[in-house]
Amino acid sequence: MNNTKQSLKIVLLGRKHWSAKALEYLIDRGHEVVAVVGRQVNDELDSSKGSLVETATQLGILTPTSEELYSWFDDSMNSPIAIDEVDLVISYLFWQKVKEPLLSAPRLGAINFHPAPLPEYQGLGGYNAAILNGCTEYGVTAHLMDEGIDSGDIIKLNRFNIDEDLETALSLELKSQIHMLDLFKETVELIEMNQHRENLIKNIKSNGIYIDREMFESMKITDENDSSEEISRRIRAFWYPPYEGAKVKVGEQYYTLTDQKILSDLSKLIHS
Repeated sequence: MNNTKQSLKIVLLGRKHWSAKALEYLIDRGHEVVAVVGRQVNDELDSSKGSLVETATQLGILTPTSEELYSWFDDSMNSPIAIDEVDLVISYLFWQKVKEPLLSAPRLGAINFHPAPLPEYQGLGGYNAAILNGCTEYGVTAHLMDEGIDSGDIIKLNRFNIDEDLETALSLELKSQIHMLDLFKETVELIEMNQHRENLIKNIKSNGIYIDREMFESMKITDENDSSEEISRRIRAFWYPPYEGAKVKVGEQYYTLTDQKILSDLSKLIHS
């Protein structure tokens, strides 16, 4: 076992203010983040809490587009960063599939932080599916990346309890992000000690479901045959303003549904 802490050179890909917190943690641990890819500040829903690109800019870190970053890895001789010195690529809520050469060029490979338990919920909609399925437990996952989606070996999976009768997509996302930042810190410490490959768990994709965009959208739809319990659960499963929630089709138009509990919660926010 190697007990010597490594100082790493890292490329960080991410979104939401949580990825900015991840960046700050890496810097606090003494690592060098050589490039960051994220959404522009105005494109981040939670930018008032801080954004990855804004934080990186303040720290003097390069913020290329994903296309520019790939060109740097493809043409290392003309790259503004030393590609052969990059130890790790990290994807933290990144919205694009990470491809070669970002997967194999880094010395320690590429790691993704997935806001759902693997292999149960791959792709989109983990929060939503867990609520629809009446789960009492959820989880977040750190895994090695390969050319598939959410298919690499699992480094660490942290599970936690959730309320099957009260959880909404919004509340579950918040809980998950708190747990995922903890998972990120734990995983970084494993990587620092070169222990992140010691207890890998095989990620057997057939043991879960892969939710693509088409399936995700179909999961929102309710109809006249659904029970009141099913409708209520679907409303909670997709309650995440300003995005379209659970919906019903009237004529040729879809309408988003809500319920009294959510309206009461909104009223407290509006009138407080």
